[in-house]
Amino acid sequence: MGALFWSAAAWGADVTFLHVGFLAGDTSSRVHAVDAAGTLAACRSYHFEGNNRVDSYAARWTPTEGIKPLPRLPNTANAGADPYAQGARDLTADGSRIAFIAPTLDQTGVASGISDADGGNLIALTSLPNGELIPAISQLSDDGQTAFGYRLVDLYQKGAFWTAAGGIQGLIPLAGYTNVVPASRAISSDGTVSAGSLFKVDPNSFAVVAEQAYRWTSSAGIEGLGFLPGDEDSSTIAMAPNGSLIFGRSGASFFLWEEGNGMTEIAPPQPPTQYYGFYGGGGLSADGAVAVVAYQDIASGTAAPDISYILKTGTGEYIDLHDALVQVGAGATLDGWSDFHCYGITDDGNTVFGDAVSPDKKREGFIARFSPDYLRELVPPPPVITSPLTAEGFYFETFDYRLTASGMAVDFSATGLPAGLKFTLAYEGSGGPLIGLITGQPTEAGVFAVTVSATNSSGATTAVLQLTVNPSSTAPRLLNIATRGTVLIGENVLIGGFIIPNGLSKSVILRAIGPSLAPGITNALVDPVLSLYRPDGTVMTNDNWKDTQQTEVEETGIPPSDEREAAIVLTLEPGSYTAIVSGKNGGVGVGLFEAYDLDTAAGSKLGNIATRGFIGTGDDVLIGGVIVNAYVTYTVVRAIGPSLADANVANPLMDPTLEIYTANGTLTASNDDWQDGAAANQIEAFGLAPSDPREAAIFIGLLDPVTAIVRGKDGATGIGLVEVYNVDYAP
Repeated sequence: MGALFWSAAAWGADVTFLHVGFLAGDTSSRVHAVDAAGTLAACRSYHFEGNNRVDSYAARWTPTEGIKPLPRLPNTANAGADPYAQGARDLTADGSRIAFIAPTLDQTGVASGISDADGGNLIALTSLPNGELIPAISQLSDDGQTAFGYRLVDLYQKGAFWTAAGGIQGLIPLAGYTNVVPASRAISSDGTVSAGSLFKVDPNSFAVVAEQAYRWTSSAGIEGLGFLPGDEDSSTIAMAPNGSLIFGRSGASFFLWEEGNGMTEIAPPQPPTQYYGFYGGGGLSADGAVAVVAYQDIASGTAAPDISYILKTGTGEYIDLHDALVQVGAGATLDGWSDFHCYGITDDGNTVFGDAVSPDKKREGFIARFSPDYLRELVPPPPVITSPLTAEGFYFETFDYRLTASGMAVDFSATGLPAGLKFTLAYEGSGGPLIGLITGQPTEAGVFAVTVSATNSSGATTAVLQLTVNPSSTAPRLLNIATRGTVLIGENVLIGGFIIPNGLSKSVILRAIGPSLAPGITNALVDPVLSLYRPDGTVMTNDNWKDTQQTEVEETGIPPSDEREAAIVLTLEPGSYTAIVSGKNGGVGVGLFEAYDLDTAAGSKLGNIATRGFIGTGDDVLIGGVIVNAYVTYTVVRAIGPSLADANVANPLMDPTLEIYTANGTLTASNDDWQDGAAANQIEAFGLAPSDPREAAIFIGLLDPVTAIVRGKDGATGIGLVEVYNVDYAP
């Protein structure tokens, strides 16, 4: 299969892209090295037989001839057995010579060789008297006179090097290490400096137990580069051709080692998930300004794509190679290409190479050549928010949303959240990317437009997250609230106020009860009238419930038992409402105001109820009844009196007391002056402290129906107010 080539004009003036194909009978390829002109590539071509990778030949590629095989190597009795190291591995800067690993002619193993680019003038690296060879060559100097690699001895990787003048010599590891492995292409132009990694291997399991990057010089041999502070392992990824700069990994970070200055830490990129890790492959420009690294999903068990990053070492900025190609103008030409895995970058810092998955789903070698210094000047594209821009939660239930973005975001934000939710920054798993978290339990329902943003060094991108908080049957709420008091005339009618908090609308039935209180109440209000005042000032009135909404009231299942009683069924929008119970034609007596929540699964709720009435003695006290659903509902109950004078209420009850009784008549809580109560600090924390110290307040968690009774201390009478606030939680 020959190479395909897109011209610079097709891609934009700043990049050309080539994919190298593969040899006949193969289905995959990889580019390991590219010459300075970008016209010769050292390649690997292979296929699979079952689960086994099979290398047909080492190969080289040119734009005129495409991909061609390099020769098999001579038979040797001690051929290597490292099939995963095959392929053309390195070449000289001028493209005149190429180093490769290939099967022997009898296919009993693999061996290394150096030849001209067309395969001529072959040197098989078997020059020791005992025929020892370097089956895994990985470095070739620009003059073609020095090569480094390793040989396998009892499964230990023993580094070695070859010179045209001296043949093959072994590399001696530092004390405490068993293996020496020269890194791919990490050799100086003149062959006097090389770099790689030292390993210590457990002799029983062959697991690596220690690792350190090293630098070799012809004058001093191997010297360990050490580790970044706090780390205990390091390895070499690439080296500049002058031998003075080495790029590597230490712990989870990268480093740039400079002769005379040692290691400088470079923070790692933030890959898409915690499962991505550095997975070999990488390179460094000659001036050390640009590097490439390849990441792969190595733990999640999913077929996640490989990702390669362009690293600007001076700023620590990473740019996804795919994003860089799109940003430079690749556009639709990239359709179908994915999983970019870089294996290096040319000395000039303008060309990256490796392999990627092609549109026909085959992994194929590629070369991407950018215009001079383009990668040095490249900045990350603005972030793109990748998390869904719609989300759903449930009222008073745990909510968790992860805000993610491409483009190496360094900050996130979210504003306009419903009550009960908060925004924080976090990292996805261990070593994963920075993300934004919206968490908590929403305490208001509805549809909210949440403004989210992601920021990187190129700026911020904003979007709108449509967050829907749905009703929930498990949210604590007050199902109905009823207040009984003496209904007189003028200011001494029974006045009920309640709030529908921000969120969804609420269906309710409001009732004014009187004659059905008899015979238990001797002075029951004979004919109550109910008036509801809306926030917009409009009024809805009912005298006898069958006169206007008989069907609607009956469908609630709780119609009044006497036709003279009043009821209103309606759906209320969020806001504050006032209901007044009066006697028809100036009638007086004990009456009952009730508000029932008909939406037992709705996210809105009756946030509080306040009923004002005349408080006498005996049956003429003010009585509030509260029913809750099967979940603990936290409430603050208040008895207000003297502060009503500030609202110009004549004859306020000057010293109210408050008692709360269970359904079986047991006194469960009481209070006279709120500041003397055990929960005074909590009541203040909710912002519900009465303004007069003589007023009473109780904080209580309700699971069963209760009755709140407001009396005047020492038999005092006057206008008083009983209030019940649903506060949703205990502070």
